[in-house]
Formats: sequence, C-alpha cells, structure tokens
Amino acid sequence: MSVYFSIMQESYGTYAELRHKVAEMISSENVEPDKAVDLEAQRDYMDMVCRSFAGRLERRRNLVISSARFHRLVEQVRHLVCTIVGKRTCLWSVRNYDSLLR
Repeated sequence: MSVYFSIMQESYGTYAELRHKVAEMISSENVEPDKAVDLEAQRDYMDMVCRSFAGRLERRRNLVISSARFHRLVEQVRHLVCTIVGKRTCLWSVRNYDSLLR
C-alpha cells in the first residue's frame, strides 16, 4: 500500500508543479496568444490524464484492500474448520494478510 501512496504522492507533486508553471507562463505578458492557447490545451489534457491515473490508482487500492479482507476471512473460516474437524486434516498454510493493509 505504501508503494501506491508514494507513487500517487510523487505524481501529484509533479502534476501540481507543472500546472503552476503553465499558469505562470499563460499569465505572463511574454507569451504569444496562440502559444497560450496551446499551453491551455496541453494543461487540460494533462488534467484529464492525471485524473484518469488517480482513478486507476484508487480502484487498484480498493482491490488490494478487498483482497486482503477476503483472505483474512478465508483464514478465519480455515481456522474454524480446523477447530471443528481436527488439526490433522487441515493442510492449508497459515498466512498473515494484515501486512498488506499497511
């Protein structure tokens, strides 16, 4: 989870910096009007791409969390079955999925 967070944080920082630089360039008097229009179009495209990227990261994060919860539930069911049936018949390995949520 921390890998996704660091990628998202780094990407957002770069995005914000570029957006700020474009805004400064557009507002400066040295930029020709047709170049300002091009910069605005590129900024809008960058906005769309970054929002799409953030959405994909959010969906991936939710999938990882759901997967970890599912495997924790399976582990609880396995433990219950092993308790009821007897430990000798249980061949599933024990895994700790809590580390995925950190």
